[in-house]
Amino acid sequence: MLFVFLLFYLERISRGRSKHYQLGGRAKPLVVTKLTGRHALLTALYPFSIVAFAFLYPLVTLIAWNVQKLDEHTARHYRDMLELSFNSASVAFLSALIVVTISIFVCYSRRVLMESRLVNALTMLGVSGFVLPGTVIALGVMIPLVWLDDRINMLSEQVFGTTLGLVLTGSILGLLISHTIRFFAVGFYFSDSGLSKITPSMDSAGMALGAHYGRIFREVHLPLVRNSLLVGVLIVFIDVCKEMAATLVIRSFGFDTLATKIWELSAESYWEDAALPSIFIVLVMLPPVVLLINVSGRTGNAGA
Repeated sequence: MLFVFLLFYLERISRGRSKHYQLGGRAKPLVVTKLTGRHALLTALYPFSIVAFAFLYPLVTLIAWNVQKLDEHTARHYRDMLELSFNSASVAFLSALIVVTISIFVCYSRRVLMESRLVNALTMLGVSGFVLPGTVIALGVMIPLVWLDDRINMLSEQVFGTTLGLVLTGSILGLLISHTIRFFAVGFYFSDSGLSKITPSMDSAGMALGAHYGRIFREVHLPLVRNSLLVGVLIVFIDVCKEMAATLVIRSFGFDTLATKIWELSAESYWEDAALPSIFIVLVMLPPVVLLINVSGRTGNAGA
C-alpha cells in the first residue's frame, strides 16, 4: 500500500496542476487507409489471431468439455445455472450503478472544490482500494458488519424479546460494499475522464446565468458524460461478474455466483463439470462486451 501511495504521489507531482480540456466540440476524425491484397490479409490476421487464442480456442474447449457431459446434465443443472447467472448479473448490475453514481459525484466534488486537499486525499484513498486483494477487502468489510449484526440483535432482544438474525451479513449488502471499494477506481477514472473534457467556461456561463451547481451538473454535465458513465458501468459489471475472492468470503449462506461455482469445481479438478458455468458466465458477460464496443466506438468518434 505504501508503494501504491508513492506511485500516486509521484504521478500527481509529474502532472502538477495541468488540466486538459477538449475545445471545439468534436474530435478530429481518424483518417482511414484502405488496404488491399496481402497487406489487408496480414492486417486482418493479426487481430483475428489474438481473438482466436484469447477467446475462441478457450470457448471451443469449454464447449467440447460440455458436450462430453451432456448425458449427465439434467433440467436441474440448467435451472441452477440460470439462478447463478441471475445472482451474478444482479450483484454486478447493482454494484456498477453504485460505483458509477458515487464516482461521478466524487469527481464533480473535486471539480467544484478544486483546491480541497481533504477531498483529493480521500479520493486517492478510495482509488487505492483497487490494488487491495478482494479477500482483504472482504474481511475488512465483514468484521464491522458482524459487529453491527451483534449489536442489532442485542438491541432487538432487549426491545422485542427476539433476535432478527443476520440482518447485514445475511444479505448481499456486504458484497455490494466490498465491490464498491474494490472497483471504485474503475468508475472514478471513467467519470473523471468524461468531466475533464468539459471546460470550466461552461460552469462559469451557467453560474453567470443564475444556475446553481446542482442544475449545472444535471443539465450540462450529465448529458455530456453519459457515454463515459455508460462505459464505466459496463466495465464494472464485467469485472464484478468474474470477481471471486471477495464473493467467497463475504457471501451470505446459500448465495453463489457463476464465478464461485467455477472455482469450487475447478479447485476439485472437475474441469469438465466447470465447463457449463464457464459457458454461462461468457453468455452473461457477452452482451455488455458487445455494448461496450459499440459505445466505445461512438465515444471515440464523437470525442466525448
